[in-house]
Amino acid sequence: AVVRKPPYCQGTIHLPVDDYTLFYGKDAMARRLDFSNASPEELQHLAETCDPATFGLGGEDVYDETYRKAGKLDASDFMLRFTPETVGLLDVIRAELLVEGRSSAKSIRAELYKLNVYGPEAFFKPHVDTPRSELMFGSLVVVFPTAHEGGALKLRERDARNVQEWTFDSAALLAQAVQPSIAYVAFYSDVEHEVMPVQSGHRVTVTYNLYYAEDTTPLPAAQPVPTNEHTFRSKVQALLDDPTFLPEGGNLMFLLRHQYPMATTPKGRTEARKALKDVAAHLKVTDALVLKVMGDLSLDASLKIVYQDTTAYK
Repeated sequence: AVVRKPPYCQGTIHLPVDDYTLFYGKDAMARRLDFSNASPEELQHLAETCDPATFGLGGEDVYDETYRKAGKLDASDFMLRFTPETVGLLDVIRAELLVEGRSSAKSIRAELYKLNVYGPEAFFKPHVDTPRSELMFGSLVVVFPTAHEGGALKLRERDARNVQEWTFDSAALLAQAVQPSIAYVAFYSDVEHEVMPVQSGHRVTVTYNLYYAEDTTPLPAAQPVPTNEHTFRSKVQALLDDPTFLPEGGNLMFLLRHQYPMATTPKGRTEARKALKDVAAHLKVTDALVLKVMGDLSLDASLKIVYQDTTAYK
């Protein structure tokens, strides 16, 4: 009964003229670049200023050009005029990727992470991002209006039986825009993604890490996404009203659809229970919906960890 939406949202935004300006540099001589009218020479200089891009593996940053070929600038080496907040992107993400809470919308924030340049033949093989904390739930990638072909982002969800795949083709989206625009895609941290090889030009992106904000200040409620909450609640209520359904009581278990970061070194039982409760406070879309409906129906609902014992007993 629960509608499972794709684990991402995408689109384009037309910015004011000045918001396409990038300031960058790793020394006292910073450069200025206008993405709405950047020449191939200017983009090549930006690419040459970048360091080779690494990726996270086993808690460490690894450089391997057979797995990822791209350039990167750390957040300390560049500055943009716009932010996701000022152009309304956080409102879009909140409405598309998060489920409304009981009384107020969740507060989220975007942390500037990296600028990446993918030149001809650059790519990034399939991978899943490593959450930077228990509060991180996803990533936002902004693509600037530079001429390029290829470099589409493939998003995938896997389970034991099949694979679902979606394509974010920034080159095609930007080419269709009547006036200079940015393209964006936001997706959950547990979604596998891959940057396909760039065929020509330069694909320039800025990545933000998306976090639940730690403050509890209510925000104006965004338009919630359709999740068939009423249908799901009605079906569960019908089961509870059926005298033949678990006549002596029992337990219902709903497997989580998404993965979540959780502290791995709690010092005691109290800290361990708190770590699990913190996950419950930050569930995504359909997972949050199931827990909410169970609570609304006055069931004793909470998160549990299930272990599979593979020990062979004789």
